[in-house]
Amino acid sequence: MKTGLSLAEVAFLLGYPSDVTVSRHATNKSVPPFFIGLAYEALYGLPASKLFVGLKDQAKLFVANRLKQLLVELESLKITHPALPADAAHKLTWISERLIQIEESNGQ
Repeated sequence: MKTGLSLAEVAFLLGYPSDVTVSRHATNKSVPPFFIGLAYEALYGLPASKLFVGLKDQAKLFVANRLKQLLVELESLKITHPALPADAAHKLTWISERLIQIEESNGQ
């Protein structure tokens, strides 16, 4: 994003003592802490997912993999304990639906 601000000026606005960390964020060599991600949003007026291209996809893949692991775990409980409580059945449904949504949004 073209603002005319130097990395040192952006660093100052985000509360960093130098431009080193901002440079690492800008080149995807490090991920900013959540609060700083929100500060970038406030500064540039764009969502962090637009400012840090690719991180959103990585996060979605990470969550999808964890959801799959939890789904397998809950389904194995269903086999060993056929009378699962309603909340477990609700979790299984929600996880399955969420996985479909993530995969559709990734074009899979």
